[in-house]
Order: sequence, then C-alpha cells, then structure tokens
Amino acid sequence: MAGQLTGEDFEHAFWEADRVKGLDGRRLDACVALSRHMPGGSAFRQAVDCRLPDIGDARSLLEVLVMDLCRREGIPAPAVNRTEQGHLVDFRWIEQRLVVEVDGYEYHRGHGSFERDARTDNDLRATAWIVLRFTYRMVKYNPDYVRDTILKGLSGPTG
Repeated sequence: MAGQLTGEDFEHAFWEADRVKGLDGRRLDACVALSRHMPGGSAFRQAVDCRLPDIGDARSLLEVLVMDLCRREGIPAPAVNRTEQGHLVDFRWIEQRLVVEVDGYEYHRGHGSFERDARTDNDLRATAWIVLRFTYRMVKYNPDYVRDTILKGLSGPTG
C-alpha cells in the first residue's frame, strides 16, 4: 500500500490498521527489512519508526491525529479514553486537570450526543477541570491552533 497511496493516505491507513488490529512489532520489523528498494519502502519504514504506542486506546482516526499532533509537537502524552467524573473523555492530563474532547461528525451527531457533551462539560467544569473541544476541521486544517490551545490549557488557567 505504501507504494500506491499518497504519504498522508498511507499514514492514515497504517494508523487505522494499527489501531484496529494492533500490528505485531516483530512482523513489522521483518517487513522493514524486506521493504528496502521497494516503491513506498521509505514511507513504510517511517510509519513503523513513528508508531504511536497507545494507538489501540484510540476510538477513531481523529483521536489518532491528536495523538500524533501531541507526539510531533512535544506535548506530554495524555491518557486516552479514560473515565473522569463518570464520563469517558477522549484525552486527559490528570495533573493539570485538562480534558480535550474531539468532535468528529461520526460520533457527535444528533441531539443525544449534543446533550451528553454539554453534561460532560458541565460536570467536569463544576469540579475545576479545564475542558477544550476541537472539531475535525480544527485538528486537520489548523493544527497550530490546536497545539497552542492545548499548551495554554496545560499551563493552567493563568497560562
């Protein structure tokens, strides 16, 4: 696939396979050796070298994009899809009391989701958590904004 897809398309396909299937590290290492001098071989080797360690905790490609953003930008790794105040939250930095939620259309459409999101935000904010929400478009097309906002949230309310 690495030789047939664009760089970003292959990267997303690789992440999705790793997220859903949990790719085997030893088998990937064997494939790395075979990939030399093959079309897409360098893209494949780079994908293997840059695997996200907790990718299996992600529930969507959007969450993987945020995990990769954190890795690339040196943002401390958050806990992914953990419960806080009785709510499953996408990303959590417990010491800084920061929660980041990502809202892709696939999981956040309809009145029920809208109501649950509002309740989650209220419950967390009522117990002194900072809650940030980002859309797919923000993560995909304005990652600098996402990075800067997360870093402000990590530095605390006086940031």
